[in-house]
Amino acid sequence: MKKSVLDTPTIKLLQIWISADHEERSSLTLHLIWIIVILQFNIEGNSKHYKDNSLAHLFIMNNVHYIVKKIKGSSELREMIGDHYLRKLTAKFRQAATSY
Repeated sequence: MKKSVLDTPTIKLLQIWISADHEERSSLTLHLIWIIVILQFNIEGNSKHYKDNSLAHLFIMNNVHYIVKKIKGSSELREMIGDHYLRKLTAKFRQAATSY
């Protein structure tokens, strides 16, 4: 049975990502952050298909790096996402690199 994207871990992850300043963010920004959270959730899930943990961490690193690169490459995306979330994504990359 497939997990719903609205299961408890995903909701908790979203709550972590959206800080107390969420009222100052536009609905488009919140939707974009939601998409990134769901994408990360899917990346984590897909990484579990690898039997070798090193390959799983490499898969996470590659995909998170791609997301960070695309955000940094677009001034509009970077402004919408903000440095706070970009740092969180970079930390996720570093965590996977350390585990690799």
